[in-house]
Amino acid sequence: MEQRRGGARNFPTGVIYFLIWILKRFCRSESDGGLEWIFKSVNTNCYKNDFRSTLPRIHDRKLLSELASRGIKLTDVGRDSPPVRVLLGADILGSILTGRIEVLSSGVSAVETLLGWTILGLGKKKEVVNLVTLSLQNMDVPKMWDLEVLGITDPIEKINESLLEEETLTHFKETIRICEDQRYEVALPWLAGHPALYDKYDAAESRLRTATKRLINENYFEAYNNVFKQWEAEGIIEAVPINQLAKEVHYLPHRPVIKPSSNTTKVRPVFDASFKKPGFASLNECLSVGPSLIHKILPLLLRFRSGAIGLIADVKQAFLQIRLRTEDRDVLRFLWWENTGCSEIRIYRHCRVVFGVSSSPFLLNATISYHLEREKFQTESLRKTIGHLKEGFYVDNLVTSVNDATELEQLKSQSIEIMKEGAFELRCWDSNDSKEDQDK
Repeated sequence: MEQRRGGARNFPTGVIYFLIWILKRFCRSESDGGLEWIFKSVNTNCYKNDFRSTLPRIHDRKLLSELASRGIKLTDVGRDSPPVRVLLGADILGSILTGRIEVLSSGVSAVETLLGWTILGLGKKKEVVNLVTLSLQNMDVPKMWDLEVLGITDPIEKINESLLEEETLTHFKETIRICEDQRYEVALPWLAGHPALYDKYDAAESRLRTATKRLINENYFEAYNNVFKQWEAEGIIEAVPINQLAKEVHYLPHRPVIKPSSNTTKVRPVFDASFKKPGFASLNECLSVGPSLIHKILPLLLRFRSGAIGLIADVKQAFLQIRLRTEDRDVLRFLWWENTGCSEIRIYRHCRVVFGVSSSPFLLNATISYHLEREKFQTESLRKTIGHLKEGFYVDNLVTSVNDATELEQLKSQSIEIMKEGAFELRCWDSNDSKEDQDK
């Protein structure tokens, strides 16, 4: 994080205070031998004035003696040392390093630069430096300054967004149904008056051939083909009858995601619902994403830390357990090969909710909430477990906590049965309970 004197470029104070508040909430020391998170409170006043004054000086006599024995002299040792007046960024560091590094017995490294020696590391006496860092993943830096990111929104836009969310929820409740096999069937939440979708499959075919070459070159074609065979056998996808007419069609390109380290699925398809041609909309642009789920994260993490035993689990192939109504399936078509010789293309379509479509997280979350609200589960014996499930789900992950091992076992057994009645399999249970660890 960078700050310059004179107001030329300053990190927003509000963002800094927010990050400090988050860190104080979640980073607390634990002495039970488990994972230890150490955080020393940040003096926020240093961000108002000058944080350079908080940089620590070296006072360890043994360290200074060892440095001297190696002919290394530091220029900022002692009470009369002048204050730090300039901070150099990482873009400058590489150009002033000489390449000489001395690793000391304490674990500290002395690094020579064109400006003198500098010290890196904690040493035996660990000292926490007051520092706040911000890590971004898959986010454009300019978006950090958007008013919406800072929690400032246009009142009119907020009202329109709320109305759309209410309409999406109403549409969901009106169209969801329970099938004979107890599986739920839902409808895609179309935006009113959405633009036209591209109905040709030339782009999907081109992407198919590119993906096939990669699969063959990396010896994953058979495994990828087997995924589609299994999906077809389980009714997750179906072949489109030849010459079948449809009011609206769209073809999703797909590509393989390869994870050789995976113990279960080393290769799986990922579908691109953001694909679009000039003059046409993508499928994601035509669907409502429903209410945002971001607001659930903070309360969920706080509840996870509130009990003595933290507990996590997830739903196996959660999206694929929810059936899509027949009239929405033709916009989820895709191409695959009729045979392993790759000589003839076959058209398939999805029969279940697709991971990668913007509305899918909402459909999954709303379906689970609908399932937990069913009258059959509103009993005194299940009240506590239903409460944990309602508050603990974020998309397909269950994150919660309990007070003791007895409550843990009851929650697990009841949760598995409750979710099973909606065709959801809760699996990958894990907790910090020592007894459960021994039973694994």
